[in-house]
Amino acid sequence: MTQKELDLIELQRQLAFRLTADLTVEAIANLGLQAAIQAGDMDCGGVYLIGDDPHSLLLKTYLGVSEAYVKSISPVFPGTDRWKLVMEGKPVFSNFDQLPFKQNSELAAEGLKSVAILPMIYQDDVIGSFQIASHNEKFISESQKKVLETMVFMFARHIGRAWQLDKALKNELQLRDLIESFDKTVLVISYDGQICYANQYLLELLGYNQQQFFGHNLEIFHNPNSDKKFSEILDELQNFPGQEQQILLVNHVGELLSLELSAKPGMWDFKPALFICGFENNAKLQDVTVENATDIRYLFDLIPAATLIINTQTFEILHSNHGFQKLFQYSSEVLTNFNFLQFFAQHEYMRLVTALRKRGLTGLVDNQTWAQVKRDGSEIQTILHIHPIEWGKVPASLVIIEQPGFLEAQRHTINENRYRDVVEQQVDAVVRYTPEGMITFVNHAYCDFLKRTPEQIIGRVLYEFIPLSEVEILKSHLGMISIEMPVVETHNYLIDGNGNWRFFNWIDRGIFENGKLIEIQGAGRDVTEQVKETLLQETFQQHYQTLLEELPGIVYILHAETLRPLYISPLFERMTGYNINDLLEQPGLLRKCIHPDDFDTLRQAISNRKAGEDLSLLEFRFFHKDGHIIWAQEFGSRIQTQAGVNILQGFILDVTETQLANQRKEFYSKFERLANNISLSLMKVKPEQWNDTVNEILGSIGMLLEVDRSYIFCLDEDQKTISNTHEWCAEGISPQISNLQRLPVKEVEIWHQHFNEENQFLFADIQSIQNKFDCLRHILNDESMQSFLLVPMMRLDKICGFIGFDSIRQKKEWDDQAILPLRMISQLLLNTKDRISPQKPLLHEI
Repeated sequence: MTQKELDLIELQRQLAFRLTADLTVEAIANLGLQAAIQAGDMDCGGVYLIGDDPHSLLLKTYLGVSEAYVKSISPVFPGTDRWKLVMEGKPVFSNFDQLPFKQNSELAAEGLKSVAILPMIYQDDVIGSFQIASHNEKFISESQKKVLETMVFMFARHIGRAWQLDKALKNELQLRDLIESFDKTVLVISYDGQICYANQYLLELLGYNQQQFFGHNLEIFHNPNSDKKFSEILDELQNFPGQEQQILLVNHVGELLSLELSAKPGMWDFKPALFICGFENNAKLQDVTVENATDIRYLFDLIPAATLIINTQTFEILHSNHGFQKLFQYSSEVLTNFNFLQFFAQHEYMRLVTALRKRGLTGLVDNQTWAQVKRDGSEIQTILHIHPIEWGKVPASLVIIEQPGFLEAQRHTINENRYRDVVEQQVDAVVRYTPEGMITFVNHAYCDFLKRTPEQIIGRVLYEFIPLSEVEILKSHLGMISIEMPVVETHNYLIDGNGNWRFFNWIDRGIFENGKLIEIQGAGRDVTEQVKETLLQETFQQHYQTLLEELPGIVYILHAETLRPLYISPLFERMTGYNINDLLEQPGLLRKCIHPDDFDTLRQAISNRKAGEDLSLLEFRFFHKDGHIIWAQEFGSRIQTQAGVNILQGFILDVTETQLANQRKEFYSKFERLANNISLSLMKVKPEQWNDTVNEILGSIGMLLEVDRSYIFCLDEDQKTISNTHEWCAEGISPQISNLQRLPVKEVEIWHQHFNEENQFLFADIQSIQNKFDCLRHILNDESMQSFLLVPMMRLDKICGFIGFDSIRQKKEWDDQAILPLRMISQLLLNTKDRISPQKPLLHEI
């Protein structure tokens, strides 16, 4: 895995962490745009979202483009080039001049060269798009494309959920009030029959209060002597939405109440549920009047299919639900002027007229399909379900328009919900993900192990939750899944939410569609304790020894009293640099290797373990033979042989990578907070406060980076000399600012060369500077430096000066993640000075 790929994974991790916060849609869009520009190596872009009018795309946020350009590209309406490209739902990576956009003066003036258009899809609908671009030609690698598509998928889920949650919260009270206003029974149950809600009308019919009815399973109130079992009725309600079912319920005095019920799938409290409406068999249906027409319209809008109410005599459309408007691409206002027959294809007119003459509207049913026309002129095949209803004093019919496969899709949704309900009861960790690694589902056991919520996991990449040392192994393993061998078994290590390493056995099953792998389901079981039991075997047979030697940690058995090794697995040599003979021949080697700060704690833990009192996980540091420090976790116990000999056994795991990652994470978190504080202070700085503020900033950065000196150099007006203008020194370090004034630019041309080629000038070891840098060596040796880092300040692609950091007392290295914020801070300093003193810019261009 290249450094670029690792950087992209780290970027996704940081984004996932930021998205755990409660962010608004605008904040999510801003965060996503910045991340997408960074991941794609672009310099500008924008985020479009569907507006309140579903027939427009609005530019919600943008970076790096002119106001004139923004006005020319927002809003976007149906029929335009941009609308068509986004609504296709497929990512596009292209040179700008190759896109099917009509050029205008604003587009041409903006000078964009490369562009990526990434539609956001939520619940199969396009809800907007990320569009990033560059003023220079850029090549986007396959790994960058995957990361961009993954990130956009992640942001689409968060934006879609934010919209959905807002809509649900607004409608919840309205829905409850509406249900309570009906003079008919309304019941909401889960897919296993648990009662979620019932309106007061039903409660009064049965004679129960909410406490007696809510939360129980409806089966408790079902007549046990009924011809149909409750499970059969429940299956029919789920599998045949809208079909009436008869049910006998027992009221509070034991009498039977006969109800005619029909159900529709929906959501209640953000969980799948069945909405069941019904009447007593002897009850009379109320006429739909003008007063309650609004309520009836609301119920029709809940039907998860395209639905119309039409005048039976004139075929005029009286009402259309959201499903119809979405399918046929019309607004409700426009549809009130339409006739139902206008939606049939012209070649259907002869068959349509014949059917209407023979049987009226009922002649359009009988499971025959019709070709109907959408707003864009495209044809779709439909099946019509028509039922007479009363709509005030107007003879009307309810028309439900089904696309072939709709009921199958509903059943698939119900089966998926049943699957999820079953999986949530499993003690094994279950995770589903795409072949690219995008997580689509996790159960409670998986979340509990990582101590995260489903929202913090779903939409992220599986490899984020796996130690880097295990990633390539897992990829190789998943590559074995094929249609001929859809199920494979493996084992690997995971780190739980407490930072402990655990050993898992996995069974991974590939899910194929038309011969193509579309998803992988993994079921994993924590077998750490079983592995430990295996280690307790008194006799190590060959197959156990082979297993132990392949484990990614040191397995050991020691004599409890003398601590003399009885068995140590071969990984000891790779982890420590010492071989087994070194350990046997040098009794004091173990003490020498243990970090002195951890030795007493480890010695006390071993003493407790000898007495059988301590089986806790230990964490300590030891020195590798070459001198570098290794962090280790150890768990083990005391056992007694049949001969009565006490021995200590255990397992030591190298967790250096995790510890260093945690330290890096803490460092970058501090750096991010510092950068934010610097940005805030520069926003408020006044001209007379400039020098003090800059010196404070240099001191804050220097202390965080643990360097000995930080400073700023700028060019003078004649552009032939360069001077040290600001400086901070750690305690005990002599200032050098007075020695570094008006240096000839020619003496430091090598800085300029490195800035142009690498955008930085870095040496971790001054002694490595070659002879061709003699002039620079002379300056640096005078300052007794071990390492240094210089980051340029740029104005309009011209080098104006630099911010620098010296390490005098020890050698020091900086990685790209540390250098990136420094570039941002240097640019903030330059921009702030230009802002507060436009007549006296901080620096002059080379």
